[in-house]
Amino acid sequence: IDEIINLNDRLSEYALGIPVTTTMMELRQYVEHADGLPDSEQTLFEHIASYNMSPKFRAIQKNGRFKHYSIFKEFNQIIDAALICYYRRNYISCFLTLVPVIEGVLLRWSGYDGSVDKLNFENYRAFFKNGARRNPCPGNVLFYEVFSKLCDNVLNKHLYKPTTSGDSYGDFNRHLALHLLKTPEFGTRNNCIRLFMLLDNMTEIYLYEEGFNDPRFGLKVEDFEDDYKLYGALLINSKSPDTVENKLL
Repeated sequence: IDEIINLNDRLSEYALGIPVTTTMMELRQYVEHADGLPDSEQTLFEHIASYNMSPKFRAIQKNGRFKHYSIFKEFNQIIDAALICYYRRNYISCFLTLVPVIEGVLLRWSGYDGSVDKLNFENYRAFFKNGARRNPCPGNVLFYEVFSKLCDNVLNKHLYKPTTSGDSYGDFNRHLALHLLKTPEFGTRNNCIRLFMLLDNMTEIYLYEEGFNDPRFGLKVEDFEDDYKLYGALLINSKSPDTVENKLL
């Protein structure tokens, strides 16, 4: 666990961390990638994307996580809309679509229902530091610490970093995107992968805080195969040089 936390601390400088699906063999590979940073950054992204952005895993994540937990469920279509943009290589729209979902999930996680004041900016930034106030005895406490620290680093060092405090790595910054404070360089494939990883990590933390059984492990193929086929078809079609996205974007 200490090794994983140390690795995540290094990767978080690049607004990254290990995926929730990481095996022990993959952990060793991520350590090697981290040792080669910054030169190995793109290799690291390709390794992460090869499974975590695959049609199969995205379909499993949708049907085994997002559709089951109330704080994610109402954003299911928005997450799908972002994923469609990702597969069609419209990374600008993907990023702008998914960024508000992070905030919306945190609002609902905090208990906001429209009848009380919502979180302020500093509450968002401290959200994953304050997990013990929500549940002092989460399940799988070691990995709860792993992913809580990772999400806290990514939010504070990058996505929710005040623009007055300097640049976020790769322009991975909510304020920069929503207020268009400078030339929009946030709409990249890598930044979209970062957002999906952050969302996946958040489902892991929520699972531990609420003490649920993981519905992802109970899925049968028929539970996610329709989404899997649709995502796969999108991915295949996006490879054509004649798509509108490839010509314009």
